[in-house]
Amino acid sequence: MLKPFTGEGRFECGLDEIVVGKVWAFVAIVESPMRLGVAIANERGYVPIPTTWCRADEYDEMVRHADELNEAEGVDRRTAATIVASSMRQVA
Repeated sequence: MLKPFTGEGRFECGLDEIVVGKVWAFVAIVESPMRLGVAIANERGYVPIPTTWCRADEYDEMVRHADELNEAEGVDRRTAATIVASSMRQVA
């Protein structure tokens, strides 16, 4: 079962302060329970969204939710994938 990420959760976890002026995308994180994260372009890793504000029982469910949230932000799947990939680069 999905607990969707709401405007209240976004405010309470301080997401907008973290991403202001940055290129970013929501991403599904494989944990138990599945959780939501935020990848910031060219920054290593991701910012986890507390499971208090968003969680799911199944990975595919969280992937769909992340896609919906990204779409609402004007981020398509290809752009989100590029942002996520940039967060996986090794720092020399």
